[in-house]
Amino acid sequence: MNYFINENIFAFNSGTEHSQARRVKMLNQKGVKSKFVTRQYNRYLDRDRHNLDLDLSQIINMYDFFQGTLLRKRQPQSLRTLPSLPMQSYHVESPSPNYSLVKKSGRQIARINVLPATVGLVGEILYNDRADNITLRENWDWRGFCSSVDRFMPNGQLSSRQFLNLDGEPVLEVTYMLIENQVKPTLWHLIKYQGRDYRFKTENELFVFFLNELGRLDATADFISERRSMDISVAQTITANHKIAIVHEMHTPDVNHPLQGDLYQSHHSLFEVVGPRFDLILTATKAQKDDLKRRYPKLKFDVINDTTLFEADLVLDQSNSRISNHLLWLGRISPEKNPAGALELLKQLRTQVPDATLEFMGYAQNAEYLEKFKNLIIQMGLGQVVFITPYGSQEQVRAALQRASLLISTSSSEGQGMQLIEGLAHGLPLVVVENHYTTQDDAIITDGENGLVIDLHQPQRWVPDISQILGDEATWSRMHQQSYRKAQAFTVTASYQNWEMIQGRLN
Repeated sequence: MNYFINENIFAFNSGTEHSQARRVKMLNQKGVKSKFVTRQYNRYLDRDRHNLDLDLSQIINMYDFFQGTLLRKRQPQSLRTLPSLPMQSYHVESPSPNYSLVKKSGRQIARINVLPATVGLVGEILYNDRADNITLRENWDWRGFCSSVDRFMPNGQLSSRQFLNLDGEPVLEVTYMLIENQVKPTLWHLIKYQGRDYRFKTENELFVFFLNELGRLDATADFISERRSMDISVAQTITANHKIAIVHEMHTPDVNHPLQGDLYQSHHSLFEVVGPRFDLILTATKAQKDDLKRRYPKLKFDVINDTTLFEADLVLDQSNSRISNHLLWLGRISPEKNPAGALELLKQLRTQVPDATLEFMGYAQNAEYLEKFKNLIIQMGLGQVVFITPYGSQEQVRAALQRASLLISTSSSEGQGMQLIEGLAHGLPLVVVENHYTTQDDAIITDGENGLVIDLHQPQRWVPDISQILGDEATWSRMHQQSYRKAQAFTVTASYQNWEMIQGRLN
C-alpha cells in the first residue's frame, strides 16, 4: 500500500494537500490501495477531509490510529443530551448560540462551547472549581465523541493532555512543563499499546514509531513524504519497502540560479542530509528534475504529475457561465506569488478593455498582508473592478474557473502550477509570467497557442495580445481548445500511467 504522508489536512488547504488527495483518489480509483497519512492531532479532520473529497477510509491519522477511532463515523452529540451532564441534575443556560453554561444550585460548574458552524453540538466542555478556575477541558471530535482531556495547573497553564479511546480510556498522554517561561510538551506516553508502554521525548519520535507500525502491519508499505517537514521522519523509518519524496515547489528562492541558489531552509534536510535514504525524489517537471540531478548527482530523481484531473474537472464548453473580459487569479495571496503584478496588468489592460475585471480566489498568508493588498487595490483605483473571493470547496473553485475568460499567474516561480492545470481542464487561455518551472516546457503553456508567456517589466507591451484573446472569439476559441487538449496529459489515465512508470523504476 502507498502511504502519502503529511502534517495535517488544514482548514486552509494548500496545493500540496490537494495534490496529495487527488493522487490518493486516483490510485484508489485504479485499484491501487493508498492512504492519506497525517501526523497532527485534529478534532476537525472528518470535517476537513470533505474539502479534499476524501473518504473516511482513505485517511490515517496518527492519533486516531492509537485511539482506535479511524473508522468512527459521525454521530453528532447535542449538548442537551450529554450523558455526563443529565438535565434533571443540572440547569443549562444559553446566553449565546456559541456556548452554554451548566449550573448546579446556582453555581456555574461548566461551560460548553458549541462546535463551530453547528447548532447546539458539543465542541468543548470546560469545568470550573469553586473558585471559578478552569481545571479540566474535554475536547470533542467533530464526529461526536470526547477525543481528549486537558488538565490545567493552578495558574491556568496546561499540564497534561490525555487522548481517549471510544470507551473513554486514556491511550496516550502528553505531559507539559514550564521551560524558559514557556509551557512545552516534554513527554509522550503511549499507554498499554499492544500490552506495552512506550515513552517518547518528541512528537516526531512518536510519529516514526507510528510509521514503523504501519510498515510492520503492511508488508507492502511504501512511504511517500509529501511535505518537507516530514522528510526526516520518513527517512528514519525501517519498515517501508520504499521511501519516496515529492517536491511540489521551487527548491530555492533564487529563481534565476536553480543550480547554485541557496536552498529554502525547509528543503535543506532532504537534499543535504537524508536524501540518500530515499529511493526516489519526484518533481513536477523535467526541468526541475534535470536541475536537481545536476546539483545532486548521487540522488535519484524522476517526474510525477503534480495533480490529477477527474472527469468532473474537465469542462470544455463554458459559454453559458463565462463572464466577458473577466480575469481569474487563483492561489495563495502572498508576496512570492506577486498578486500586485496582476493589478498592474489589469490597470494597463483597462486602457484598451475598459470593462475588464479581475477576481482573486485564494486565502492570504495573513490578515495584515490581506489588508495591505486591499489598500493597494483602492490606491490603484481598482476598487470597483477587483474582487477577492475566499478559497472554497472544489465546486466553488470550478465555478470560479467557469465564469472566467482568462486565467493569469504572476508568480516568479512554481513547481509547476497546479492552478494552471485546473485552468486547462476548463479550457481557459492562460497568461503566465515566465518562470521556473511552469514555462520551461510546453506541458502547461505554449506561447501563442493556448495563451501568452509574458514578463511584467513592461506590462503595457502585452495589452494588445491580451485584448486580442478577450475580444476576438475565434482567437479565444482556438486557445480554449488547445488548453483543453493539454489537460488530457493530467487525466486519471495519464496520471496512473505516470505512476506505473515510477513504480517500474523502483522495482
